[in-house]
Amino acid sequence: MNRFYISNAFRISKNFSAGVSSAIIFGPISTIDSLANNDIHTAQKLYYRNLNFTGGLQYQGKIGDWTLGAGATYRLATNLRGSGDFSIRASDETILYQDKSSAAEYKLPSQLGFGITATSGPITFLADYKRQNWKGLNADRATFTYRNAERYAGGLEYTFKRLDFYGRETEGAVLQLGAAFHKNYISVKAQPLEDFSVSAGVSLPTRTGHLRYYLGLEGGQRGVTTKGLVQENYLNVVLHLSLRDNWFYKRKEM
Repeated sequence: MNRFYISNAFRISKNFSAGVSSAIIFGPISTIDSLANNDIHTAQKLYYRNLNFTGGLQYQGKIGDWTLGAGATYRLATNLRGSGDFSIRASDETILYQDKSSAAEYKLPSQLGFGITATSGPITFLADYKRQNWKGLNADRATFTYRNAERYAGGLEYTFKRLDFYGRETEGAVLQLGAAFHKNYISVKAQPLEDFSVSAGVSLPTRTGHLRYYLGLEGGQRGVTTKGLVQENYLNVVLHLSLRDNWFYKRKEM
């Protein structure tokens, strides 16, 4: 699936800002089910699409030596509408039955998120929570059921200051450490699937400060070994590039 979006925000007051993200979700989904010892299989090809909207509210202020930031987002539930074709085929791909006017619907849940940051000098603490209400939204399958998903995350970072290309003090290298716990939106054989991970990395700027690159490691454990299920221990190497530039900038003549 693909998501194309346009986001815009505006300041309400000195400490509050609000924004909205308007998106269109679209893309193909193909499903193949085998029957009768693989002699016959069904194939369904659908193309889903619909609009999706997310709103957000942000606060930023100071309490003593601490700079505080807090935000909340809410994404509306969306019914993805699909159209395509359904066919029953033999093992040699001979079409036994075909319906080219097949239609389907899949529901994406609403999503609620909260986040908070606290900065004093070079140190910043961060915490984040996200919830998706999947339970009862779509029909459960024979192999799994839907349940509400939650994600808890937190971390800290230490920022070094440096002089930029113009001799101004700006953000230099940033050391980061974090952890996350994720409750998956499906339950297999009545067994919830969960994911716990920790990560560490460093974000480094280029000389002009327009480009930053992040290099980090993320390790964790996903799934369980009970009831014949699979548990995965993983280690990921993360490389992230971000480009930041100033638009509509007018040089001031002295």
